[in-house]
Amino acid sequence: MIRGLFLFLVSLSVHIIQSEPSFAQDLPKKRLDFSILAKTDFYKWREYSENGKQLLVQDLGNLWGGGIRATYSVSKHFAIYLDGEYTQGNITYKGSIITSGQQKPYTQANAYAGWNASSKIEYTIVLSPQASLQPYAGVSIYHWTRDLIKYGQFTSLLTYNELYFLLSPQIGVNGKFAIDKEWTLTLSLSMSYPIVSTEKLFFNDPGAITAAYQQAAAQNPALQPAADFDWTNVMVTHGVQMNPQAEAMLRFNKYGAFIRYQQFKLGRSTDGGTVGVSIHQPNSQNDILTVGVMYTLTN
Repeated sequence: MIRGLFLFLVSLSVHIIQSEPSFAQDLPKKRLDFSILAKTDFYKWREYSENGKQLLVQDLGNLWGGGIRATYSVSKHFAIYLDGEYTQGNITYKGSIITSGQQKPYTQANAYAGWNASSKIEYTIVLSPQASLQPYAGVSIYHWTRDLIKYGQFTSLLTYNELYFLLSPQIGVNGKFAIDKEWTLTLSLSMSYPIVSTEKLFFNDPGAITAAYQQAAAQNPALQPAADFDWTNVMVTHGVQMNPQAEAMLRFNKYGAFIRYQQFKLGRSTDGGTVGVSIHQPNSQNDILTVGVMYTLTN
């Protein structure tokens, strides 16, 4: 009887020890998830008139790029997420040009290159053994160059590059569902609102612009401010709006495929340049549909 009681107490002790939670058990089995990706962006950039009704310019085409994604689990519920992507390529510009005093349709290739990155804090809410929600908050950065010089056929006074920079707080939520032990589906929705939205213009030949205004100012003194202006540093600030993003990702073991939609709306910018000669960016909208594949490097 004593022997039986002893065995019962030993068995109970082992059960208690095995059942007691520990910090190690609170952490996911894989604390670091690091992946690389390849993608293509289907790009649709449009510029509108002041009232937003007339389409003035559009860029259409697809770009190519790659990137990384990393998630580090700090605890059972909290994780830090980082990502970064680079994209470049040529797309078709459709607008108009004034020749011989008449406005005529004009088409050329525009070169694009840019990068984006984001950092987020995620919190996991377990709904069931197969499903969870991850609300998150963070910040995203988008920086790209719209190159009208490389393939431009305008005069040297009119070709320039546009450098865009957006810094945006971002909030969103991931919904994860484990289809089985190998397949996982993740749906993500987020909104961002730029607190910084600037554009810098780099002219092909700012010295020639200055010389042209100096010559013109001899006939029209009102253009003297333009002749004295530094045309190597023209900056404008965009009107900003809320920008949505949605993504669906299907993962199988270390492999993944995703589709993502992003939209950026930029209101009419402030005026750049100087007195009598101002430059502004019209109401603009950028829709990007991304398709990509991913491979996880960590075990």
